[in-house]
Amino acid sequence: MNTGTEGETDRSTTRLRPSCLPCQRLKKKCDRQRPRCALCTRQNRTCSYDARSIPTGDGFLTPRTEDYTSQELEPRFPPAYFLDSVLFHRSGARIKDHGSNIDVGLSSLVGNIHTDLGFVSSYFDLVHPWLPILSKKRFKERVLNPLSASQPENTLLIAATKLVAENISGGDARTLLYTSVKLTFPRLEASGILEFKVLQAWILLAVYEIGHGIYPAAYLTIGSCVRYAGALGVDTSVERITAENADDLECEEQRRSWWAILLLDRYIHLGCPERVSSYRDATNASILPFDDVLWDNGSLSDAQVHRLSSTLTMAMGRFCLTAQAAILLGKVFHNVQAPEQDEFRRQEAKILDDTIVALTQVSLEEGRFRGIGICSPTTICFSDSRPVSAGWSAPQGWECDAIASMLKLAESLASTGRCGAEELSPFCLDAMYRSGLFYAQRYSQHGDEDALKSFETIKSALEVIGRRWRTALIYLDLLNARKVTGIL
Repeated sequence: MNTGTEGETDRSTTRLRPSCLPCQRLKKKCDRQRPRCALCTRQNRTCSYDARSIPTGDGFLTPRTEDYTSQELEPRFPPAYFLDSVLFHRSGARIKDHGSNIDVGLSSLVGNIHTDLGFVSSYFDLVHPWLPILSKKRFKERVLNPLSASQPENTLLIAATKLVAENISGGDARTLLYTSVKLTFPRLEASGILEFKVLQAWILLAVYEIGHGIYPAAYLTIGSCVRYAGALGVDTSVERITAENADDLECEEQRRSWWAILLLDRYIHLGCPERVSSYRDATNASILPFDDVLWDNGSLSDAQVHRLSSTLTMAMGRFCLTAQAAILLGKVFHNVQAPEQDEFRRQEAKILDDTIVALTQVSLEEGRFRGIGICSPTTICFSDSRPVSAGWSAPQGWECDAIASMLKLAESLASTGRCGAEELSPFCLDAMYRSGLFYAQRYSQHGDEDALKSFETIKSALEVIGRRWRTALIYLDLLNARKVTGIL
């Protein structure tokens, strides 16, 4: 017999639930029904709830259980793609576009991309120069185009660009947008969606996690990028200039994504080289990214093809040089971790050292020529040469130039209190940290007051960068810890 207690409990639990995100944003009255409230149902719009505020326990479903429907979890991906790839491709089979609208929560967080494109401009102005993996032309035509059908991978990629472009004013970097983007990947996987745009979004998520010191998530996300790229066959894009059923821009976009993953994989091991991954290196015949100017103009017909074995030139462009710096970084890791430093290893170290010197000089010239000061290839090369575990050693001439460049950058940041017109890449943080270590070591050993002043300047610069990339504040704490403990 129903005494009314059950009905009162239902009304009570409904009141405890938060309103859906669209109703919160529009300040509308929400009946809080799930999976869609009545207002969203009437207006035929995506209804979603903040996953972090959904209570669990008796009478409630967890976000994962409630958000997934049996239809979404139904296997729709052709297993033959992995079980017998030869048969799959020879049969002319294709991975179908299921058109599943599972971007729950993202649409309301992204907003109306057709009227509010401010974050897109911020992304291409601030992030794209040092991580040019998205084709501006293809992004506008295929992702932002209002005539394009709504696709979950497009929404995810747009949300990822907004995530990495936004400046966190304070608080936890694990924002609602970050959480929603993070939770979307397993949803897409469960729906059998294997798309290149998802890989691009995953790369941007990894950059965000590295930039804000979200560990171990950053480490694991990069591993997921490696596996996802392999599933798509993106790792073979550096072996060919063109591909069947793909234009030049699409092929170059795939290549740049592969190089970006390799860069992230190598960079994240700078502080822990003993955990070097097994992600395969490029070969001498691997195709490097084309010139960045031609890439941004959307026309690669006149682009010169450079391979990893090509002679270093300033015309290669910033991202091309960054890719080569990442390759050198991986080789340095392997050399340093070799169990025996025999004559072969010593000769290899000498060759690597000479190559790093040459690449650094070209990178510095390229930066001066293009008016961007110290750039990613230079900072990565500097990190190549000075492992944290190596202890103090007198820097070479080119290292002195790199350290001086980092100090000059730090002085500019400390005096102006801002990062400047072109945003700093999080890839410069390790080099800034190592420069600070150098000055701390110099002061500790020689009592050089100028070194102490330089050390404090770099600390001030890290505070400024920390307003954009939270990892800078972590490095600041590490510098203080090194100085206090004397572990220099």
